[in-house]
Amino acid sequence: MGLYWIRPHRFVNLDSRNREILSSTEYMPDEFVVKTKGFKNIPTAKEYIDLCDTISEYMDQKKISFESIPALSYKAWLVTKENEGKYDSEGYWPTLKEYNPKMTVEKWLLALNDSQITGEENLKMFKMMLEQGGESTCANLAEKYGNTAQHYNALGSSFGRKVFNKFKLPECIDNGDARYFTIPFVGKPVVENGKDRYLWKLRPELKEALETMDMSIVKTKKQSKETEVHPDKNIILYGPPGTGKTYNTVIYAVAIIENKMISEVKSEEYSAVKKRYDEYKAEELIDFTTFHQSFGYEEFIEGIRPVMGAENTTDVRYEIVDGVFKEFCTKTVSTKDLDMGLNKNPVVWKVSLARTYENEVRTECLENNHIRIAYDDYGETITDETDFSQLGGKGVLDSFINKMRVGDIVFSCYNANEIDAIGVVTGEYRWDDSYDRYKRVRDVKWIIKNVRENILEINDNKTMVLSAVYRLNIALKDVFDIIEKYKGDFIKTSVKAQNKVFVIDEINRGNISKIFGELITLIEPTKRIGAEEELRAKLPYSKKLFGIPDNIYILGTMNTADRSIATVDTALRRRFSFEEMMPDSDYLEDLFVQDIPIKTLFETLNARIEALYDREHTIGHAYFKEIKENPTIHTLGKVFSKKIIPLLQEYFYEDYEKIRLVLGDNQKKHGEPLFVEAEQVSKMNLFGNYDFDDDKEIYRINEDSCFDADAYSMMY
Repeated sequence: MGLYWIRPHRFVNLDSRNREILSSTEYMPDEFVVKTKGFKNIPTAKEYIDLCDTISEYMDQKKISFESIPALSYKAWLVTKENEGKYDSEGYWPTLKEYNPKMTVEKWLLALNDSQITGEENLKMFKMMLEQGGESTCANLAEKYGNTAQHYNALGSSFGRKVFNKFKLPECIDNGDARYFTIPFVGKPVVENGKDRYLWKLRPELKEALETMDMSIVKTKKQSKETEVHPDKNIILYGPPGTGKTYNTVIYAVAIIENKMISEVKSEEYSAVKKRYDEYKAEELIDFTTFHQSFGYEEFIEGIRPVMGAENTTDVRYEIVDGVFKEFCTKTVSTKDLDMGLNKNPVVWKVSLARTYENEVRTECLENNHIRIAYDDYGETITDETDFSQLGGKGVLDSFINKMRVGDIVFSCYNANEIDAIGVVTGEYRWDDSYDRYKRVRDVKWIIKNVRENILEINDNKTMVLSAVYRLNIALKDVFDIIEKYKGDFIKTSVKAQNKVFVIDEINRGNISKIFGELITLIEPTKRIGAEEELRAKLPYSKKLFGIPDNIYILGTMNTADRSIATVDTALRRRFSFEEMMPDSDYLEDLFVQDIPIKTLFETLNARIEALYDREHTIGHAYFKEIKENPTIHTLGKVFSKKIIPLLQEYFYEDYEKIRLVLGDNQKKHGEPLFVEAEQVSKMNLFGNYDFDDDKEIYRINEDSCFDADAYSMMY
């Protein structure tokens, strides 16, 4: 374009408007259009000069209707304006008058070839749209190629946002909100297959850029379930500090739960993925713990802990309590789906119907699908002012009225060791005055009743106590086994269990053999419940058989600066797959602070650390996130003074000469600002007349230099 403005009668402008005219047989000879191939490839310098000469010859020979190159450009402008009118009349939003991202074909090619903007999933979506004629609804893409409409919606919007940030584009504001899909697309409401949907159409410049690219390697065919590649059951993300390990656990966990490819979820806006992660965590599909030196089997699997005795006593008793991982696993139903109306995390309650053995209250409750308890003397409403000092029952009533939820499981206590019924709570607490006594009621759907089942073994070998209502420490699987024993046809096995993810941060900081114990073998995929080589271990405290459900994924993180991967427990290494996360300098592309190229500085810093120490102690890009968000010398100084230099002091303990080498102080001339200043201290002056071998050199951190742009001169 620059040559055109210098000599408009000699050189042709090859912007998208002019190329549209030059590649059309309506305006140019057939042989010219065939020869230039529609300008799908950018011409070389020689080809460009030849092209200009050819067009000039056509004008001289009257083979084309333009008298000059400026006249050709003017015609291209007129055609564009005509197309704008056509574009507007088709009902697409926004029109160019309403919003113009000002993205040329050249800019789109830059964006499409930038891996930080355009991922594999983006290219797949664009190829799909080209295959659909350049426009499609997200729902149509989902139906034809798989995935969900929300997936394609998120892909388009996040791509637009990345282009917006990269090229500093104007915002498209709609009802006070920024719309980013309007950068690559325009759209309009349509009715498709009898449903109201929204159609996206590729902007012409983007479409033209895509058509110049070789898209043959991009596969868009819908994958079959057999060819999908999912993460391993046990994964460890490892790398130096600040490389995005914890950040990526969010992406991996969501991908696992939603049965999606990791790359697919990575292509979405992180904020949207994090929101879903938090929702799954609230639903207890994800749990999280951190290993440390004192973390043990008792916290992870099960242990004995002191608990207070019955109410109104000061007695202490000891109970076997599930650890975080066992509790997480026992909430999983493996591959059995029970049509029982359970909530997502049902609690098992022991309920005494009046007293043990046969009685009229028990008979009435089993016949009429509810449970009833007493403490009628307190009246219908229990408040904070209710005095329990005489009759007791505070804990029982709190459990029955407040803690018990619809969808929980009820065991009807027949005697100290046996139950006679299992039901599911279907109603909230109510007071029923139609009964003479036992007026506190909850509706229950009895799944099995009039049986005699000894639960001593599954109840930690403890008998049931007299308290009318309390929570039992019984695994859901044991509940389902009892139901299957008496009512096997009630259980459907056709539904696959929901994937769940247990995240272990800093997994290498714990004593693996001490924490996992006998379970280290059970986490292997081939030893999971339902696998061909299924294994269960008898736990040392509860004496219960325990196995790992097949739908449990274990996702660990490991900081290599804390402990090298080479020293990882062999048992752990054999049972986990390892995925390395290293510093990503591309994250800092085009980032400058007062002419300091942060990407180059970052790469130099890590190259020096790797040379003086090793690659496992390099510095992650996450340390520079704050600088990317606010690229000022103050932010850079704060990051170096509070994070980078203290980390180097930890790496090169007491070896300030190496720290000076990393920071480039050794290359600076006299008078230039230093990060680490050396000072000679005379021992004679300090301690008087004493025989010292030599004077000592003391090093001090000059924090002011961190806020001086000149101090960074030897790092880029």
